[in-house]
Amino acid sequence: MSNMFLLTLLLALFSVDVSAQHKLLSVESLFVKPTFGYAQLNSLGNKIAVYGYEKGDLRIKLLDLHQGDEQLIFAAKKNENVHVKTLFWLDDNIFYFETRHKNNTANQFNKWLVEMNNLTQDFSLRRINSNGYVIDPLPNEAKKLWYATYKGRRSKLKIYKTDYRALLRDNFSNEVEFESTLTDANDYKTDANHQIRFSHTYDEEKDEVTYRYLDADKKWQSLKTLDPLENEFTPIGFLKNGKLAVITNLNSDLKSVYEFDVNTQQLGKVLYQHPNYDIESAQLDEKGSSVLSASYFEQGKWQTEYFDEKFHYYKKLIQQTFADQQFYFMSHNQARDRFIFKVFSSDQVGQIYFFDAQTKQAMYLGSENNYIQNVKFSPTKTIKVETSDKQLIEAMLTRPQLEADNHVLLVMPHGGPVGVRDWKYFNPEVQYLVNRGYSVLQVNYRGSDGYGKKFLDEGRGEFGKTIERDINTAVKQVTSTSNYQHICAIGASYGGYSAVMLSILHPSVYQCVIARFGVFDLPLIFSDRNSKLDEKVTKRWARVVGKNDEKLLAHSPVYLSNKIQNPVLITAGRLDKQASFEHSNRLKYVLKMHKADVESVYYKWSGHGHSQLLAQQHELAYIDDFIRRKLNLPPPIGEYSSDIQAREALLIKAGLADPDLVFIPNNRAP
Repeated sequence: MSNMFLLTLLLALFSVDVSAQHKLLSVESLFVKPTFGYAQLNSLGNKIAVYGYEKGDLRIKLLDLHQGDEQLIFAAKKNENVHVKTLFWLDDNIFYFETRHKNNTANQFNKWLVEMNNLTQDFSLRRINSNGYVIDPLPNEAKKLWYATYKGRRSKLKIYKTDYRALLRDNFSNEVEFESTLTDANDYKTDANHQIRFSHTYDEEKDEVTYRYLDADKKWQSLKTLDPLENEFTPIGFLKNGKLAVITNLNSDLKSVYEFDVNTQQLGKVLYQHPNYDIESAQLDEKGSSVLSASYFEQGKWQTEYFDEKFHYYKKLIQQTFADQQFYFMSHNQARDRFIFKVFSSDQVGQIYFFDAQTKQAMYLGSENNYIQNVKFSPTKTIKVETSDKQLIEAMLTRPQLEADNHVLLVMPHGGPVGVRDWKYFNPEVQYLVNRGYSVLQVNYRGSDGYGKKFLDEGRGEFGKTIERDINTAVKQVTSTSNYQHICAIGASYGGYSAVMLSILHPSVYQCVIARFGVFDLPLIFSDRNSKLDEKVTKRWARVVGKNDEKLLAHSPVYLSNKIQNPVLITAGRLDKQASFEHSNRLKYVLKMHKADVESVYYKWSGHGHSQLLAQQHELAYIDDFIRRKLNLPPPIGEYSSDIQAREALLIKAGLADPDLVFIPNNRAP
């Protein structure tokens, strides 16, 4: 971040190295902590608080746009493993942030206040000892915030509109207490005028969410009670006509923006609805009187429609300059004429800019990954696929540069499977594999989020059935127009399960399988983690997996292991609480019983995925090595290829020998 004031431009494009020589990228350069993670403007728009990592060390800095300099506010060494949870301004000279110090078994959370002195340019950094959390920093009231606090886990939650100094004292006796707290609320939210108006409560017994609003008499009234797995209902804020703007699919297949009458409890007119896709988020304008924007994924790209003429103009300016890029505003000043925005795409890591609407100038602030600047990556292409029952699904194909192509297709189902999706952001896992010559196919099969309620529901209870048929249809379409010499299946979570099932259902199609953090014994899902004692958990799982009966055995890889004919790599986390380690251990055990070609790598401090960069880097390097060995592929090509291969071979070897990274279980599966 040291050079972030060296480049000021009139929305000029970033240069990309398009030299003929293919550049092989190391796993260490792709999987890093963000060199520029987040930035927020103060209300005047003259200071920016930012955080990022320099060689793994956390840095929080203050950028002064008038003085053109920066100050280091907070630092933590790489080995301290400190992450920033949130960061925002309380007024023009005071900002708040939270940190999480993560070790292998626990988290330590801290809250901090930074106060700037405009005369001396000095600052004070103080830690907050009060238990609680910020509901709203109240940008229109200097040094004030809505704060929820509690003295202990069993004490009653209290909410105050308070001066920030009360947090430092942990004494709120002189502050204004919010008198309408609820005993069962899970959270509170403010409206566009920064008044507490909304809350929601989750009823564990009924598996229902109740949304409430605070009326003019300071009494909580019910908005809607619903099953969150079946329907969406998200309040956005009150409009000038007194109606509530909400995102919901109660009266439609697609999540859309509606008016909601709080008195009659009825939905009114549609404020915005996309013809094909769910609305993922929406915002009101600065007065809270009308809808400012609505966002959605269109053919895998993040899109935002602005209904305000000024914001529509800003969007047009950015899109004209950053062609084919996606973007969103990170923060803005109170006048909404200065912004920080991020541009990104499937083939470009996120770049962050400051934009002054009055001068129409942008200033480059930083990249999320400085180690891969100006590198040419492969774009992801969206493909429309029609299934045998005439359902249209979207798939995404990322192909390597021609000179690096090894003619291997990796089919990569996403996790979930219900309510999750793939989209065209910069995915370092995909780009690592593509950089090494593989093509990667991702399929938003039925059950994926963003395509409506009916499409999502058609994936329920379809483990090993409709979902895998959708994926297979996409594979057939892609392979009908391209000559792939090998196909392998790779996935994590549900994707790990799907990768194994694809090889069982189509053994002649797939030559290898990489199953990561997966579920492989479907009946075990219902008995694992004592969930057999919890009827609610059983019902919840049944709505995703299907009814817990003997029919699940026909779609469980553990009970179909004799049909697995191809090499399998299993990776898992010892601390996984979502797809417990026992799933992977059982699959390995039965495959070895059948003398199958199976390898496994279990990570000691990983859960449902990795929290350590080293484990993530090791796993991806091992996956590439596994595929090459099993398919007898040549080494990847590219500039610095020999050095990178040697380093990653050493990384694999050292990791396997490190008992603090790779876990070798002593127990045997029953």
